[in-house]
Amino acid sequence: MPLRALAVLAGILIAGTAVGQTTVTGRVTDAETGDPLPSVHVYLSGTATGTTTDLDGRYTLAGVPDGPHELVASFLGYEPGVASVQGGAQSVGFRLQPRSTHLSGVTVEADRSRWSHYLDAFQRALVGTTRDARGVRLLNPEVIAFDEEEDGLLRAVGEGPLRMENRSLGYLVEYDLMQFELLGDAVAFWGHARFEPLAPDDDRQRRRWARARQRAYEGSFAHFVHTLADGALGRSKFRIYRANTRHRMKPAQARGEHRLLGIESASSVLRRVDGENAGLITADPALYLRVDYTGEREERGYGRDDAAVDARFAREPDRQVSWVETPEGGVRVDLRAGQLDGGAGVRPLLISGYWAWDERAAHWLPADYRPDG
Repeated sequence: MPLRALAVLAGILIAGTAVGQTTVTGRVTDAETGDPLPSVHVYLSGTATGTTTDLDGRYTLAGVPDGPHELVASFLGYEPGVASVQGGAQSVGFRLQPRSTHLSGVTVEADRSRWSHYLDAFQRALVGTTRDARGVRLLNPEVIAFDEEEDGLLRAVGEGPLRMENRSLGYLVEYDLMQFELLGDAVAFWGHARFEPLAPDDDRQRRRWARARQRAYEGSFAHFVHTLADGALGRSKFRIYRANTRHRMKPAQARGEHRLLGIESASSVLRRVDGENAGLITADPALYLRVDYTGEREERGYGRDDAAVDARFAREPDRQVSWVETPEGGVRVDLRAGQLDGGAGVRPLLISGYWAWDERAAHWLPADYRPDG
């Protein structure tokens, strides 16, 4: 399939939080035999809220915030189970199917050198190449199977959750990879993530992680969504423009068909739905949104690899410039979590520029993260 842009903002499917909490209970079984499955992780996607099943396959997950969520049951050798929960005490059962890669598969035993080459490309695409990416280690890469088609499209699936230790931000992340496709400079992937905070060695490391998390958040897509939701665009360091094309010109230079129309009000690009919980981000009636973050310069490593920068527009090192193309009708986002709303079905948000380079697994944060909170 041709990939038109970097669709990494579909990387984690999560839903947000609301006031009030409840408890979800249920049982997890093998779909073919009906046998109970013990030690299955059951968690809210994109969060650190989770539990495991007992010997009879039963679980009790307390502290579930009211509102829409993606509840995931994850176990090695089985396809993840996913259910939408809306709040209120309820029972949710899962019947997990044994996993099948659906790929011809390149395994360690079959071709070590080719598998290692694919793994390197996979890690760069999933984790990224920022300075924080150097602190991320894949703990079980052997669960990944690869397949490359004649046109160069690389697909990857997991035999089980991928475990990533992020020593840059202080999290252990288990990621149930549902789809991964890499073609040239374009990548699309999505899945479900469970976060577990790492224990810092000392107060100095705790403070370093706190600073790194805040740095990862500031200027991010989640920060952008929260800014729109709070109606704080005019007081923020974000600048937004509508555009008919992506081009090399700066806003002050753009003319004619290349003109950039400045957006002053969040309501011009964010349409609220379902009260305060969700919204649609849209570029209508133009094709693209240009989003500048002026609070931080480009990281020095940006632009060193071919996949980082869309050659159709010029870099501006004094700010972080991203381009967003939304599907027709907009893309649904959770306003509290600041991410795509998995509860309503996900359509990819196609991006290029700085976010396409920066918004990788090395900078993933739990849905309830807020600076100084």
